[in-house]
Amino acid sequence: MVFSMRLLVVLLLISGCASSGPDHEGALRRCKEQADEYGTALMAEDFDKVAGLTYPKVVEMAGGKQEMVSAQRAAVAKAKLKVLAIKFEMPEKLMVSGTDVLAVLPLTMEMQANARKGAGVSFFIGVSADQGKTWSFIDGAILDPEMLKKLLPHFPAGVKFPPRKLPDVL
Repeated sequence: MVFSMRLLVVLLLISGCASSGPDHEGALRRCKEQADEYGTALMAEDFDKVAGLTYPKVVEMAGGKQEMVSAQRAAVAKAKLKVLAIKFEMPEKLMVSGTDVLAVLPLTMEMQANARKGAGVSFFIGVSADQGKTWSFIDGAILDPEMLKKLLPHFPAGVKFPPRKLPDVL
């Protein structure tokens, strides 16, 4: 009986049915899909939705959702800023940070500010607290090592981030 239980456990592990980790392909796909939702909301200037898809610690540091939304609206109005296009690439892998699952999504963005157009490249960090089912995002443009440590204290060491180049209109 013990032998057949062991055999069953081995078979389950081999087939992946006993895995407690995230479904990697599905989690990566959902991360990209939800990042695309963020991009669509940003282009539509739906800052309530943008705040809802932003990593909660970032929203908290901005003074809360309403403060963040107000600041985004004011910045867009002042600079006559418009996101014309944003394209996220599929993240390559999942990482673990404490109890969170993370992914890095390279992106390209076209913007217009005060009637000048420009393009840039950057990245987002996707953060999931539920094994990759739902994601919130941190804009790589705001990250320096100190900010990364504040937001994600258990971020894996040695991760190489994609290059950043702000659009030349900013």
